[in-house]
Amino acid sequence: MCVVTGDKALIAKLNSASIALVATQPAALLKAGSILEAKAKQLVVTKGIVDTGNLLNTITTGTPSVNSIEVTSEASYSVYNEFGTSRMPARPYMRPALDESKPEIKRLIGAMVYAVVGAVLHG
Repeated sequence: MCVVTGDKALIAKLNSASIALVATQPAALLKAGSILEAKAKQLVVTKGIVDTGNLLNTITTGTPSVNSIEVTSEASYSVYNEFGTSRMPARPYMRPALDESKPEIKRLIGAMVYAVVGAVLHG
């Protein structure tokens, strides 16, 4: 049970929660990036886009920055698979991976916010 008496105490608790959320954000972003990376790799295999394995092995999660993380492929031809060319149809894997991962990522972020704010308000 959280007992807060007065608006100053509530504001102080909410400020503490805000600071705690910022501190836990990089870890949450890394987990979200890992979810997306795994889904993208799964789709590359499922769609049969694997030839040498280079595309699969170059899908990586970057370092979190303020409010974002990048999951990219360093394969020079990854964009051609994603969007196609005049001679090759698109075989998207990154955009569908993001679409399919959104519910899980939202649950992850929601659980993190709930846990951090709950710990600050109740602790």
